[in-house]
Amino acid sequence: NNITGATGATLNLTNVTQAMNGNRYRVTATAGPCGTVVSTSVGALTVNPLPVVTLNTPMVKLVPGRTTTLTASSNPPAASNGYAWTLNGSPISSTGNSQTANIDRLGTYQVTVTDVNGCVSKSSPVTIFAEGSDRVWIYPNPTSGAFQVRLYHSGEKAEKRVVTIYNTIGQVIESKEFVLVAGIPAYLQMNFDLGGGATAKGAYVVKVADQYSGRIVSGIVMVQ
Repeated sequence: NNITGATGATLNLTNVTQAMNGNRYRVTATAGPCGTVVSTSVGALTVNPLPVVTLNTPMVKLVPGRTTTLTASSNPPAASNGYAWTLNGSPISSTGNSQTANIDRLGTYQVTVTDVNGCVSKSSPVTIFAEGSDRVWIYPNPTSGAFQVRLYHSGEKAEKRVVTIYNTIGQVIESKEFVLVAGIPAYLQMNFDLGGGATAKGAYVVKVADQYSGRIVSGIVMVQ
C-alpha cells in the first residue's frame, strides 16, 4: 500500500502501535530519464510491547520493628540494573527488584522498569501505612543505654507528650517533651540514653503522658 505523503528519502513513523509490528516497507525511487526502481530489500518494523510491571508486598501496614519487602517483576524481563524506584515521588538509590520498608520508610512506592528491549513502563503505586496501636514501643530492649520510645500518633489532633524515665524507687532519671502535630511521623522516634556509667543497670519505667488528653502509657526498659 502506498503511504500518503511519503515522498522523501526518509520515512518517519509516528504514533506507532503494537498492531504495526511486522509491517514491511519498500521504497520506489524515480530518477528521470532512468525510470523507476523498487528496492529489492525490505525494511521490517519490530514493535516491542511495553513491559508489564507488577509490584507486590505481603503487608502494607507496619508497626515499629516490623518490616515488609516490596518486590517488582517485569514481562518482558528487566535489563541489568533496569529498576528505578521512587518513594513519595523522590528517587531511591537502588536498581534492584526489591525494597525493604520499615516504620521510618512509610509512604508510596513505585518502580519504573527498563526492559531487555529498552522499553520503559511503570508499576502501579503501592502505599505502606502505619498501623495504629496503643502500645508503647521501646527498643532495643534490653539495652546498654541508648534506646528509642515510640507511641502511635494518628495526626488528627496535636499532642504534647512528656516522656519520663523512673528508677525502681520512683526517682525521675530523665524527662523530655515532644510536640506532635500534623505531618509528624505516626511513630515519632523519641531518643534516650541512660548509658555512660551514670545510670545503674536494672529496670526502668518509661511513662509517656499526653498533657492535652491526659492519656498515660508506660513500659519497662532493661539497662544491662
